[in-house]
Amino acid sequence: QCLTGPGICMYHQDGRCASAVETIYVKNSSSCTGGSGTATSPYCDTQTGVNAVTSSKRVIVVRGPASDGLSPISATPSGSPISIIGQNNATTAAGAAIGIHVTAGDVFIRGVTVANGSKVGIQVEAGATLRLDRCIVKSNEGGGLIVQSGASFDIANSVFDRNGSGLVNVVPFGGVYLGGS
Repeated sequence: QCLTGPGICMYHQDGRCASAVETIYVKNSSSCTGGSGTATSPYCDTQTGVNAVTSSKRVIVVRGPASDGLSPISATPSGSPISIIGQNNATTAAGAAIGIHVTAGDVFIRGVTVANGSKVGIQVEAGATLRLDRCIVKSNEGGGLIVQSGASFDIANSVFDRNGSGLVNVVPFGGVYLGGS
């Protein structure tokens, strides 16, 4: 049986059901007191969950609003894809940092809101792959999404709303910049 949450199944990006053994749990909460990354004892912040990714633990379930961004996200030691699944209003509020910064590897993000940053909401570096599904990227002053030239992307069922104008190599853009495409 697949791990499920409110309207979201815990699937890898390849469609295979994620087991509890390969899943890292994060509960963004000011009342969180630490944890080991399990469902009963989740980590307290998103970056700790990302830092705990290994070749055998590569699905991160994020619950609730966060006060930190996900930066940087890079490939696991084996080069396996990483899946980040949001539940219960999973939000990353980056503040003065990039909301989600994918520097390498293949990263799938579903059901996460990236909002209210003073920089770009999501940035993907050359050589990395970003796959977004059912995400909301809104109200980020430096733009919604930057996909650098040489990076790959697959964006489905996602909304980019009220993001400010960004700048890539002195080229201004609105909500989304797709690597010179």
